Amino acid sequence: VRLNDVAPDGAATRVTYGLLSLTHRDSHESPEPLVPGRRYRVRVPLKHIGQRFAVGHRLRLALSTSYWPIAWAPPEPVTLTVHTGASRLRLPVRAAASADADLPAFAEVMGARPLARDEIEAPESAWRVTHDLAEDEHALEIRTGLGTVRFPGTRLTVTTRGLERYSVTGDACGSQRGEARWSIAFSRDGWRVETVTHTVLTCSADAFHVTAELEAFENGALAHKQAWQRDIRRNLI
Repeated sequence: VRLNDVAPDGAATRVTYGLLSLTHRDSHESPEPLVPGRRYRVRVPLKHIGQRFAVGHRLRLALSTSYWPIAWAPPEPVTLTVHTGASRLRLPVRAAASADADLPAFAEVMGARPLARDEIEAPESAWRVTHDLAEDEHALEIRTGLGTVRFPGTRLTVTTRGLERYSVTGDACGSQRGEARWSIAFSRDGWRVETVTHTVLTCSADAFHVTAELEAFENGALAHKQAWQRDIRRNLI
C-alpha cells in the first residue's frame, strides 16, 4: 500500500507505504493460508511520517500484489479483489490551533564535530534501472560506498565499495535474485587489511537459497577464505 501526494500537474510523490503478507494477517508467528474466493478484512499499517499537503493537491492510495525489490514476491501468481466500498484510509490529522503562532522555533542542531578527513578517491553513487527486452529482465543496480578517505588524526585510510543488483524476469515467480558485492579495506603505514564479500539470494517455490563467500587479505595475501550455503524453508511467504 502506497500513499502518494499528487500535484495539480500530475507529478506524484510517495509519502509513505506499508507492507503485509496476507498470510500473516492475524499473526507473524503462525501464518495461515488464504481460502480462494473468501473475503477477508485486514489492516495494513503505514510507516509513520508527518506531511503537509498543499492546497490543490490530491491523495492517491496505490495497491499492488508486489513491490520488488522492496518486498520479495510470492511463490506463485496472485490475484486479489479489493472491495472499495468497505475500505477505508485512516489518516491522523492535526488541526491548526491558535497557540501555533506562539510555538518557539527549533533550536540549532547539536552534534559532535565531524572527524577531519581527506578524500583520496571520490565515492561512487549510482542507481540504474535496466530492462533487457530480449530476456524481459528488469534489474536495479546500486553502486555505493565511501570511496577512499584518510583520517589524518589516526593516519588510517579507509576504502569501501559496494555493488548491489536486484533482478526479476517478467512475471516469472522464482526468478527474483538479489546480489551484493562489498570490499572494505583499512591501511596505515605499510599495513593493509581487506575483506571482500559476495552474497546471493534466490528462491524456489519451497525455499530461499542463500550463498555467500568471504575472502580476507593481509598486505595483499589471502589470509582466510570461507563460503556458506543455506536453504531457508518458505512458510507461507
